[in-house]
Amino acid sequence: MTPPPLGDPSLRNAPNTALHIEADTARHDVRSGEYTLFGRSVITRADQRLKADRMHYNAQTGRVDAEGDVYYQQSGATVAGERGHFNLNTNSGEFTQLRYRIEEGHMHGDATRAEIENPDRTNYQNARFSTCRPGAEDWWLHSGSLTIDEAEHRGTARNVWLSFHGIPFAYAPYLSFPVGEKRKTGFLMPAIGSSSQGGLQFGVPWYWNIAPNYDATFTPTVFAERGLRFGTEFRYLLPSANGRSQFDFLPNDRAAGKNRWLLDLDHALHAGRHLQAHLDVNRVSDKQYLNDFSTNLQQSSNVALPSRADASLNFRDWSVSVQAQSWQPIAQNLAPRNEPFSTVPSIRIGYSPSLTGLPVRFRLATEAVRFQHSESDVLDTGSRIDVMPRLSVPFRTLGYFIEPAIAYRYTAYRLDRPDPTLPDRPSRGLPIYSVDSGLFLERELKLFGNALTHTLEPRLYYLYVARDNQDDLPVFETAQATFTFSQLFETNRFTGPDRMGDANQLTAALSSRVLSAASGFEYLRFSIGQIFYFDDRTVTLPGMAEESAHSSDYITELRTGVPGLMNAWVDYRWNPGGTDNQRLTSQLQFLGGNGRVLNLAYRLQKNNGQRVLSEAEGSVAFPVGTNWQVVGGWNYSFLNGQTQERFAGLEFNSCCYAVRGLFRQFQANRSRGSRQRQIGSAQLQTGYLLQFELKGLGALGDEVPKFLRKAIPGFRSSS
Repeated sequence: MTPPPLGDPSLRNAPNTALHIEADTARHDVRSGEYTLFGRSVITRADQRLKADRMHYNAQTGRVDAEGDVYYQQSGATVAGERGHFNLNTNSGEFTQLRYRIEEGHMHGDATRAEIENPDRTNYQNARFSTCRPGAEDWWLHSGSLTIDEAEHRGTARNVWLSFHGIPFAYAPYLSFPVGEKRKTGFLMPAIGSSSQGGLQFGVPWYWNIAPNYDATFTPTVFAERGLRFGTEFRYLLPSANGRSQFDFLPNDRAAGKNRWLLDLDHALHAGRHLQAHLDVNRVSDKQYLNDFSTNLQQSSNVALPSRADASLNFRDWSVSVQAQSWQPIAQNLAPRNEPFSTVPSIRIGYSPSLTGLPVRFRLATEAVRFQHSESDVLDTGSRIDVMPRLSVPFRTLGYFIEPAIAYRYTAYRLDRPDPTLPDRPSRGLPIYSVDSGLFLERELKLFGNALTHTLEPRLYYLYVARDNQDDLPVFETAQATFTFSQLFETNRFTGPDRMGDANQLTAALSSRVLSAASGFEYLRFSIGQIFYFDDRTVTLPGMAEESAHSSDYITELRTGVPGLMNAWVDYRWNPGGTDNQRLTSQLQFLGGNGRVLNLAYRLQKNNGQRVLSEAEGSVAFPVGTNWQVVGGWNYSFLNGQTQERFAGLEFNSCCYAVRGLFRQFQANRSRGSRQRQIGSAQLQTGYLLQFELKGLGALGDEVPKFLRKAIPGFRSSS
């Protein structure tokens, strides 16, 4: 009879399964039920197999004594030693001078003694193990005693020390670690770093696996120049909800002389297909907190932190949303009156019916908002209602489209105004007329043997909005819209309803694309457009002059890419008759195999002939040889002649461990007690990040890959 295959999960721990015995020579005592096996001796049952040069088996007690090249195997584990015994009735045994291998977690090692309590739990004495490839062990974890519990997916070791290339460098009296991918409660690998704001820092996270869908992490971190910060993070995942909560607290910061804290809540609710809710809270103890503790340049340079709660309901043709939002200013030089308004609440109702059988489209958008501000004694506050119905008649074919539309925007206020000469209930109502039209022309072509589709897409868009003096209306959240290609076809040149721009204008635009005829991938897209004005624009924001130019600047967009090789984006605003206003945003990305990526970008902006932005940045990740990877980045402002951020790092990655180091400097506001270096007049924070990963056990800090994924678009670790 052919024995059943090893490792069959359905046969594990099955003592009643038939026993198979093989040997070169065998003796059987019928009265005692004892077997003596010589030569190539094998006993197999279910997923268990025991091999040795000599074996003595007692069928009544189930005990097997084995000597000489002993080899025991069961699903997920293998033990090989000089001698040992195993009881087939109790599934327990003991082996000496052994080597072992555990499939889950890719662990292997050796020990002087192994005690198998049951198929899931084994105790090892004077043991060591590694997750490196056998014969190429760069590191070993040594222990006086080691317990592997496969049912709990957990390993525990006592009197532990770690050797790296034969050199011991870390010791712990106790260590608990996961076996396989399952999460478990216990200490994680420590995190090490250094920064000019906090000095050397060392944290030891403790992970609490509360339930399969709940967990928490507690991270006390010592900052050499500030003290001890307590960090907590809680996460949960439910069928209709998910979220995370983070709270960091540093009592009596020695550098700042006060308590420091951060609160970050992010929770989402999905009640079926129609109802959704979200809570996002961001708060810090003071304006300098993110500069002192953030590892993200964008985060540390925020003007204000938003906190909001919202809920939305979508049902058939209707949509309703309610939101409350507030801000915590964190910019050092932001005047109180320039802080954003809080909206408590904001209610939006939308209606888009499906008018089946009718050649028209109707859309209704309404909004009611209450604005609050800490400087209400000098700024307008109050409520605003904005209602905008729109009716259009689209005609569309494969070769062209035309869509005339009419809309009406009504905005009314109920205000508390410091200036008694201004009306407290102003309103505005304006009709909006537009006609959008375009052609779609295409031809087939071949390039380097590839079938392509080349399109030519001219577009005309006419807009008329009557002139209306809106100087008595407040400005809560409205600004001049950034002039982009998509803005050529918008009905309002302002971003909010506090101003409705007067318009009598025609947009002329042209787009051309090259696509793959087979997949539809867009290899190239070029667009150019301009607005021609038939009247002056008299509606403005406070402090801005009326516009009288007969045409706008040109807007061009270029997108090109080759899958897996290159991507490029260029947005350019320019005026052929002058250079008073100019904006250029460009980015080039080269991609290669094995995680190679190179990013180059340049941004330029001129307002009224004055440069307000001129900066370049680049980032790179490049493998060197088989195991090394170099990363780096630089952001430089030509306007100020200063480096704004720079970083460089190195990664070594082998089959069983990885080392990543990163040096970083970036501009930030000066804080009392910090050590900062200078390039020109720039204030630079300095930070060092270190990650040491033992594959299969964990990583010494995770900040390096988290930072690089944000700083290098397209970054992929070599591991």
